[in-house]
Amino acid sequence: MPAVSVIIPLYNTEAFIKDCLDSLVAQTFTDFEVIIVDDGSTDGGARIAASYASADTRFKLIGQPNKGPSEARNTGLKIMRGEYVTFIDSDDCVAPNFLETLFFIAQLHKADVACCSIKNIDEAYKCDGTTPNTSISASLTPEEAARISLYQDSLPDYSRLE
Repeated sequence: MPAVSVIIPLYNTEAFIKDCLDSLVAQTFTDFEVIIVDDGSTDGGARIAASYASADTRFKLIGQPNKGPSEARNTGLKIMRGEYVTFIDSDDCVAPNFLETLFFIAQLHKADVACCSIKNIDEAYKCDGTTPNTSISASLTPEEAARISLYQDSLPDYSRLE
């Protein structure tokens, strides 16, 4: 059983999916599975994802008719095996220590949820300067976490390892 399941809804992101999946192959933490849910793509993205699934046993490609990203995520949730789960969009990339950091923080604090912020990068893979370069670690009560999640009035907000 993997420690972390990564669920990626895939729909017509052929131009981005290779970078997304490469960012997962490059993870410093290796105890994970990747469930790519092809949500009825009409471009070549599923073909690219299939090549990763055939080359690396941690990657799995599931197909379904187009139902939208929420249903694709739900499909992944039904088959995931990890202790924790995170969702990544198929047009996004993650830092090489993304899974390692979130897993470590969750384990350290015995947390049910670990969050992080995002960094916007340009076409040259350089940080575009719109997000602060800061690190914050905090333990929140369930009430504080719910408020932040619902009202999105402070960080962390974007990605979750649950």
